[in-house]
Amino acid sequence: GAQHAAAFAAISDVEVAAVVGRGPERAQHVAARCGAKASDDLRAILHDPEIDAVSVTCPTEYHAEVVSAALEAGKHVFSETPLTATAAEAESLRDVARRVERHLQVALLMRFARPAVDLHDVLESGSLGTPYAITTTRLAPGTTGTHHRDVLEEILLFDLDVLCWSLGQPESVSATAVRGPEGRLDHVVAALAWDRCRAWCEASYLAPPARGYSTSVRALCDDGALEGEFRVPIEGPPTVEVRRFRADAAPDVSPDLGVEPVAAECRHFADVVRGRADPDLLDVDQALVSLRVLDRARESMTRR
Repeated sequence: GAQHAAAFAAISDVEVAAVVGRGPERAQHVAARCGAKASDDLRAILHDPEIDAVSVTCPTEYHAEVVSAALEAGKHVFSETPLTATAAEAESLRDVARRVERHLQVALLMRFARPAVDLHDVLESGSLGTPYAITTTRLAPGTTGTHHRDVLEEILLFDLDVLCWSLGQPESVSATAVRGPEGRLDHVVAALAWDRCRAWCEASYLAPPARGYSTSVRALCDDGALEGEFRVPIEGPPTVEVRRFRADAAPDVSPDLGVEPVAAECRHFADVVRGRADPDLLDVDQALVSLRVLDRARESMTRR
């Protein structure tokens, strides 16, 4: 929530009108940083006629309730990922958005982040030929509390979105997982298959805090390969390295972080509301594609 508030406050023609929190202290802290009022009364804020749009960053279990209430109040909505835990819940919210004729956009963050953007470009353009094998890894320090739910919907979903954005719905999906002491899925590996391409996606909460957060990708194609890693260490700035390999050329290595993805996705939403950007990129229908794959992955685990 603090990240979204800061990103919107930095946009010249956007005003952060209010910050709503479950407790007054945190809401006041974030609101003070962006010149907004703080409140713990969501309904009152939603019915403020001066507010055009709402960014939903509360815990996942409350997304459906808050998103639906905001849409019914006539607001455009930008929801953090995951929109909901299942495709069926998301479809219900999509139907509300279409009925009230408001934008429902989802923070599909990886569509702005390296090296995921590079992977999408390679797969869509065919610049390295036909993709055969893709591996993604997303390792996060263990989380506690109620804000984040299992690793499948909170972490793996980002890579599922990039693959579906690039290759469409896979023909087959299966997954296996390690459960934590309380039964939550804390480490998941999913296998996806398209006509000629296979992908293995790993996501985990089991990484020790001292390791920090990291994502990596490797795509092996018939005319070359792409490798990339993004890392957020405990100390120091984030780093990224993307490497492209071709049989007839030296490796192309880039350490460019690219755009700051949270700022980019928030600006895109603001531009959609203003009618200045393509709403399809982050539309709820885009989020539904990967949520359907997530449903299939979860179902595959129940059959074991």
